[in-house]
Amino acid sequence: MTLSSLCSRVATVRRELSFYLEVGSIPVSRSAGVLYRGAKRSEIFRFREFYLTHNPEGTFGCFRLLLCLMTCPKLVVVACSVEQKKLIGVDFFYFNERDLEELTVHEGFIGVARCFEGRGIATSMRFLAKLHFASAGISGISSRISKDNFASMASARKAGFKPVCLGAENEKTNDEYYLVCDLESVK
Repeated sequence: MTLSSLCSRVATVRRELSFYLEVGSIPVSRSAGVLYRGAKRSEIFRFREFYLTHNPEGTFGCFRLLLCLMTCPKLVVVACSVEQKKLIGVDFFYFNERDLEELTVHEGFIGVARCFEGRGIATSMRFLAKLHFASAGISGISSRISKDNFASMASARKAGFKPVCLGAENEKTNDEYYLVCDLESVK
């Protein structure tokens, strides 16, 4: 890593942290035996395990772990089964350079435990995130969804996400859609 790229990364992290400080905690919601809320710092390792189980190609290194510890009540929506008292869904957000410029937040991962799929849990997490980020003054939520992930695409569309383009900058393939959900109408 060159000094220039390191300085650029540090500047981005500083801007990210200033955004994190302005966002409040995710509100609590309950529906059909599921509790939706911001993740607790004490759950970070359960969240990390859930993420890596549902996204085997994903990475969750020290930097992301530290960032999550600092911001999880504000940027990670979790769904918990009230009856089983266990984590059944996660919707994880962060700010990247594009989001910092556009005043949006990026949905980096959303997943629901297999035995709870098809019940609208992912869509409910997205709706809670929309209300939360709109109240924080964020103008939209961006996401990338694989072209062959029909369930996630259907959930995203129900929550108001619209495909903006196929593929993303700096990528050589067109295997995913870049979507945006405008939050201006939510405010």
